[in-house]
Amino acid sequence: MEISISGIDAVVKKLEEVKNNAYQELKDEISKQTELIATDARSLCPVDTGHLRESIQTRIVENKNEITGEVFTDIEYAPYVEFGTGQRGEKAGLKREGINLAYSPDWAGMDPHPFMYPALEAHRDDIMEKLKAAVVMELK
Repeated sequence: MEISISGIDAVVKKLEEVKNNAYQELKDEISKQTELIATDARSLCPVDTGHLRESIQTRIVENKNEITGEVFTDIEYAPYVEFGTGQRGEKAGLKREGINLAYSPDWAGMDPHPFMYPALEAHRDDIMEKLKAAVVMELK
């Protein structure tokens, strides 16, 4: 008994195209969502000189088959603004998964003015739905 299947090369080629297109769709959607978060972070950022707000940036990092959208600032005082300092920062009771906050009890400090985390939280549920939709659209 012999079984012969023809056209396998065409199927494999089509699957590879779908994979590449889906990857690009995901990358584009992650880029869009990352920029939305950055825009919200800029609008929530407290302003004195505007330097901190203007420093909020985005980037897309690709590592093998992983795509990461990042919203960040390289301003060294940004965490102090986000989480507060001293006794006033500690009294705010902010908790962030994966971040161990330690405050100095020796001085009053300043209240937190969160801008990055609330921007992310505002989009968290929507991000997953948009990413799923991007992949589903490509598969149709």
